[in-house]
Amino acid sequence: MRQLVRGIRELPVHGTGGGSGRIFLSENTENSSRTKHGRLCPGDLLLVVSEDFAGGDHRFSFRARLSGAASAGAVAGSGGSGAAGWAVLSGRGVGAVCAAGETAEFGVGAVCSGGECVSGVELPARRLFQLPRLSSERPVAALSECELAGEAFGAGIYREASAVESAAIVKARLADFLSDGWLAAVEAVLGPILDVDSSGGLTVVVAHLDPTRESGEYPLWGCVRESDFGVSEAGPAGDILYLDVGVAEISESDFRSLLVHELSHAACFSRLLERRLAGSGDLLLPRWFHESLAHLVECALAGERGLLQRRREACWRDPGSAPVVVNLQQMTWSASRRGPRAAGYRFLLSGGGVERISGGELASLLREAGDFDDLLGQFLGGDREGALRDWASGEAVAMAAAGQQWIPELSASGVTERRVLGTAFVVWRAGSEGLDVSVESSDDSDWTLTVIRR
Repeated sequence: MRQLVRGIRELPVHGTGGGSGRIFLSENTENSSRTKHGRLCPGDLLLVVSEDFAGGDHRFSFRARLSGAASAGAVAGSGGSGAAGWAVLSGRGVGAVCAAGETAEFGVGAVCSGGECVSGVELPARRLFQLPRLSSERPVAALSECELAGEAFGAGIYREASAVESAAIVKARLADFLSDGWLAAVEAVLGPILDVDSSGGLTVVVAHLDPTRESGEYPLWGCVRESDFGVSEAGPAGDILYLDVGVAEISESDFRSLLVHELSHAACFSRLLERRLAGSGDLLLPRWFHESLAHLVECALAGERGLLQRRREACWRDPGSAPVVVNLQQMTWSASRRGPRAAGYRFLLSGGGVERISGGELASLLREAGDFDDLLGQFLGGDREGALRDWASGEAVAMAAAGQQWIPELSASGVTERRVLGTAFVVWRAGSEGLDVSVESSDDSDWTLTVIRR
């Protein structure tokens, strides 16, 4: 069988405590045909990465036969098919930056001290808002008049009539959040949130965003909309943070992470508004990047919460349907909020994203980038396809380390087909016998076949 490879890179295993194990990575990147080949030793991983950033729908056929070339001692430290000894492939791989309970080293300074700060602006007792109400799996705008529930460190808090208790809890928690300097931490990364509605501070609305709990396992607890950050002085818009009444029941740590995430959106939208006001032109950021960026800042500042861990597990259960670049024509809105959220976040993380959010570098990129491709190129160091392969390889290794249940075993019987969306991947593991593998694509899109050997 013909084996077309770019070459074999030998990389040290990091963090295994052993020192004798090695990872061998063989990539079929120069073979541009629809069929690529690889040879698996026992315990190897076979990885197919789709590199279609336009978000196409692709199918791959896997055919394997037993190989006599893969013996027990063929590769130093190869062992069996267990996960022990796997590690991230390179410095750009996904590491333990955002393990549960851990945070990055960012200073969180107090915004106010010596008592409650007020905006100095008299807020109206009632105000109209276009609430994002979940209906048939998608948010729709619902015009609602809400009552002022008070202020917390310059933030005006409004509520729907039936959200009295939730608004009181949010007010107390928001006061702690602001007095502890979390808003300042977000703004240190992404720049200040603009006072679009001239209210003197943030506007927070506590309402029934998901009245029938349609969002289920991935609840719609909060929302910030780009459309609110416009240049018109008329209408129910502004620097508004919408919170569902259900946030009164979540933990303090989840509340903090939620607010960091949503305020990251607000700061990002503020940078885009600045560009328009300055005549610098629009910077059209796709939704997947907005969400990935907000998750990146959230995890770096507040740690990874359980909701994102569940999204990562959803991605690992079916990585082929969890692309980095989400095409909503291929999946429902609710499906796009599951595995793809984790895929996009970990893609930016593996591309060195945490390094970009210190010292205001990220805010500068948002202000200065000419277009989105320029921004993404600067963010990833210029090679988005290479970053995509690094992300997928890192995910495959992390899945192997987490246990065999995450990666199915490739057998030597018949042909197996898999669907892979746009910028997603599929991974198999070899069992106790070596395999010669042939992978065929149903179209001429760009993709890479990789063999990872411990």
